[in-house]
Amino acid sequence: MQRCRRSLRGIIVVSTLLISTILLLLVSGLLVSINNEEHLSLRNAHATEALFLGEAGIADATYQLSASNAWEPVGTERIQVDFPEVNGRYTIEFYDGVGQVERHESVNNLDTDSSVDGPRGLLSVPPKTADIVVKVELKGREFYYEALISRGFSEPVSVPLLTSGLIRMEGDVLIQGVESLGNPIPIEAGIHSNMRASRAGIIEWRGGTDDKAYISGIVSTTSGHPDAIRAPGSGEFNVGSAEVGQASQQFPVVDIDLAVRSGRGATPLVPNPGATTTLRGRDFRFEGGVINGDLVLDGVNLFVDGPLEVNGTITGSVAIYVRGDTSLRGSAELISDERTLALFSKGNVKLEGFDGSQYLEERAEENEDFFTWNEDAKWAHEELMARITQEGSYGGDAENPSTWGNTPGGEVDQLRAVLGSETQVVPDERSQDSLGKMADYLEMNYAGNETADFLVQRLKDTRNLYRDGGSIDVANDTFDPSLAAGATRRADRQNFDKLGVSFIQGLIYTNGAVYATNEVQVVGALMAEKNGDSPERPWEVGGERLQAGDVYLTGGSSLIYNKELVENPFASAPNGPVVVCSWLGR
Repeated sequence: MQRCRRSLRGIIVVSTLLISTILLLLVSGLLVSINNEEHLSLRNAHATEALFLGEAGIADATYQLSASNAWEPVGTERIQVDFPEVNGRYTIEFYDGVGQVERHESVNNLDTDSSVDGPRGLLSVPPKTADIVVKVELKGREFYYEALISRGFSEPVSVPLLTSGLIRMEGDVLIQGVESLGNPIPIEAGIHSNMRASRAGIIEWRGGTDDKAYISGIVSTTSGHPDAIRAPGSGEFNVGSAEVGQASQQFPVVDIDLAVRSGRGATPLVPNPGATTTLRGRDFRFEGGVINGDLVLDGVNLFVDGPLEVNGTITGSVAIYVRGDTSLRGSAELISDERTLALFSKGNVKLEGFDGSQYLEERAEENEDFFTWNEDAKWAHEELMARITQEGSYGGDAENPSTWGNTPGGEVDQLRAVLGSETQVVPDERSQDSLGKMADYLEMNYAGNETADFLVQRLKDTRNLYRDGGSIDVANDTFDPSLAAGATRRADRQNFDKLGVSFIQGLIYTNGAVYATNEVQVVGALMAEKNGDSPERPWEVGGERLQAGDVYLTGGSSLIYNKELVENPFASAPNGPVVVCSWLGR
């Protein structure tokens, strides 16, 4: 009995020791786990704080580069911002041009057309971008954050008409391309929709028996539906090829809200009502609204914090950023490559012409003299182009006479007399100065009618090419191959069957929809991208119901792809808003 009690006490002691050991191990494990979780939580908190500082540094660089695309502080000018409340700081320092680019050094390559060395190695910074490295120091640790920043076009846009939604075309449609207006070599120009929905009619042309649609390049959709591309009309539908199930095309990276915010310190715009408002010398901002009169941008950016409606023409160079809807009328004149616009609209875009060709036909039907002037102008232009575009036709001398060049009073001058000269002899009893007489007739009988006023300006601008002392006259009376080539190109762009066409020259990007009507010719590109900033409600316009990302072309509207412009739309702009196009590391 005594032995049993001693055995029992021994078992109790051993059990107690085992249980105590187990409990001790459990408690130790719990304490270690709590300690590890505390360290992990603290580490995550520090990482989050570091991330916030890194993003603040990238935002700082984005703002500085938007103000000046040449910004790149080096050495003692480096950007260093302290945050004593968290015992941290961020530093931005640019490569100083000595030796290899170090890991912590940023590189600004926004103004070049080729890749350069960067913090990631040889030729690692693409053209038209800045590789920004933000060094974050926080509680004794270092973090690096890196991003590529561009003005949105680091990758060239490959098609002149690109949408997220539907593409609708009605009536006569022309889409073709040129290398540039200064070098009008024809190139293919296609259209593409990134819409993936399996549905018919994502790209659709509707035309009557006499209507024609000509698209010189590939018509394609990301959707694989067999009828995603269709032409239910009875007219003639000519395209390079039609392809469904193709890869999505890349839109430029554009943040319109950020761009407008970056322009809040710009000079306020005060429109000149009923006349021309010219902006030059510095960037401008506008609270939004209507501008009655012509608007000219001379190498500056315009930031519009609301909708924009211009009841006149809009020309010039550089960019307009609009936080609301945009409505533009076309210009009467097609201008040179150096003056091209980029329009970025957060809302819908309406491009409206003046239906000028129909207006001219109506005037010709009501007045016999007007009919004669119009027909004579068409004839003279056709005859003139047949002579001055022939290879070897320019630059003769007494021994080797040519069609034009050193030939005052010859055939070219006689044809000029029909179009715009008041002094030269007119051939075949044709009208003298037909374009001037048409302009005078409209100005005398229809002054105040907006279409008539537009056509008066268009006729006068066209006449200037053929008048005494104009570029064709000077090239004909002397010998200047460069002047002759420029005059020939400009004359070749005139279409006397479409004198009423309104030109909108530039690149147009919107987060809404695009509606173009009344003989608008866009010389550049159209892009409609639906994203998180797009209008949510459908747009009722011209009897159509458009969603964000849709494009509708009607009333004889056309598109001429200007490849040089689209590849580098900011060539004439030293400064402009930038955005983060890619995070490289965090």
